[in-house]
Amino acid sequence: MTAAGSFDRAIDDLTSFDGGWYSQIVRHGYTYAPGAQHDVAFFPLYPAIVWALTRIGISFNTASLLVSNAAFLGALLVAFQWVRRHCGARAARWTVATLCCSPMSLFCSAAYSESLFLLLTGAALWDWERGRSRASALWAALASATRLMGIALAPAFVLGREWLQAVAAIVGVVAFALYCAVRFGDPLAFIHVETTWRSSLGFDLDAWSKLLGAGLTTAPWLHVIALITGAVLWLTRRRAPFGLQFVLWLIVVEAERWAWNGTEYVFLFTLVAAALALVFRRQVGMVPIAYLLAGLVLIAFAGQPVSVDRSAFGLLPVSIALALLWQRIPALGSAALLVMTIDLFEFSVKFAHRIFVA
Repeated sequence: MTAAGSFDRAIDDLTSFDGGWYSQIVRHGYTYAPGAQHDVAFFPLYPAIVWALTRIGISFNTASLLVSNAAFLGALLVAFQWVRRHCGARAARWTVATLCCSPMSLFCSAAYSESLFLLLTGAALWDWERGRSRASALWAALASATRLMGIALAPAFVLGREWLQAVAAIVGVVAFALYCAVRFGDPLAFIHVETTWRSSLGFDLDAWSKLLGAGLTTAPWLHVIALITGAVLWLTRRRAPFGLQFVLWLIVVEAERWAWNGTEYVFLFTLVAAALALVFRRQVGMVPIAYLLAGLVLIAFAGQPVSVDRSAFGLLPVSIALALLWQRIPALGSAALLVMTIDLFEFSVKFAHRIFVA
């Protein structure tokens, strides 16, 4: 295969899965019929930007990847500036590293809306932090036109008594609902179509119990290894050199990774991140914490837990909460990011072979 052919194949690989639905939206507009999978499940802002680029002669593949990668770069810059202002430069560096090394960052370089959502929600929170209410409201409205998860900003801004941003955070969803009502006669078409991917909506206690319970019971001896190693680390924390701490934390991380057996990032990005956000609540702030918790509630009540780790990664305070832990224990942070980077490589190889990874 020629170099040009290899490049074209790589581009095609990065526009598979959700990229196929976005391609259909860009080329033919939305379609919907009850009882079957349709592209109305995907919110309009990302395909609208890609469509605009295709109107000036750029192919869908190039346009979609350009939008995703440019948005991810913007999200990293916004996250760094916001966290540096709010928590300090070290926490900002750890946040950027966490965003880049996470296996879910793969989707920020593919034809997915994750990176655009991270950029817009990050901008909304950053401008809120700087007291720029109108700009914050604009980004919140655009975020809710990118993913349904954008409405999680509404209760967060209500908690902060930021009424303009709270109303703006539902504008995108309301506008899309009005479009669906006019076009398809069903204002909740984007919700109803989800039942074709999931057997039901609402909180699925049985599925969540199996998902998280398997990680606790499949190989409990690995948790014992992690616990014993963690105890050694605690007892030697003031005397052990960084290299030894790194090796011991690597054992802890790897033991937990193998124990959870594929659900480790679900556990890390939901329960662990929520707990850390509450522990570091003074540094994270109540509005970002409320956004994180509201987002996790939406994920929990979306039906069967499908792509939970990818959805939770899209909540920027998740990476901030983890970064604050890495800053507190650098050896743990270094070990966790090393394992994440290896997993990112593995996820990328699988994705390139059209294997669904999250």
